[in-house]
Amino acid sequence: RQRQMCIRDRRRLLAEDRSVAASDELEDGLSLLLWRECAARIGDREGAMRMSRGARLVERVDAELRTRLNEHPRLDTIARVCGVSRRHLTRLYRREAGRSIHAQLNALRMQRAAVLLATSGLTVLQVAGEVGFENPSHFARAFRDCYGMLPSIFRSRAH
Repeated sequence: RQRQMCIRDRRRLLAEDRSVAASDELEDGLSLLLWRECAARIGDREGAMRMSRGARLVERVDAELRTRLNEHPRLDTIARVCGVSRRHLTRLYRREAGRSIHAQLNALRMQRAAVLLATSGLTVLQVAGEVGFENPSHFARAFRDCYGMLPSIFRSRAH
């Protein structure tokens, strides 16, 4: 209970940071940045404490997917890593994330592909391989479905 009061007091103080900054006429923006960083850290800690089992599972699955973007991860393997059955994993993930694990994997692949296309000198074929597509036409179709343009056009617009 005392911890909850302390957190509430911190939140109140942090919410007032703008008025404190205005009234004291802080010469340096550093203090304001420090206040905001503290607020973000407190918010992150509180969010982690309140996070449900399903939300933790979603984060764990997303982390697994990110490390395996260029592979074809098996649900059985991910379920074993998360300590749940395959069926429970798919149901809970869809309920918490609002999409299937496969749809999330494709979204993560497309995000990574967009970054690679915009920032690297890799060819479209190499980018497709980096994000786990063996067939370049499947990659181009998935990319177009996600971003509304072909990877080559995306690259030309990004540069």
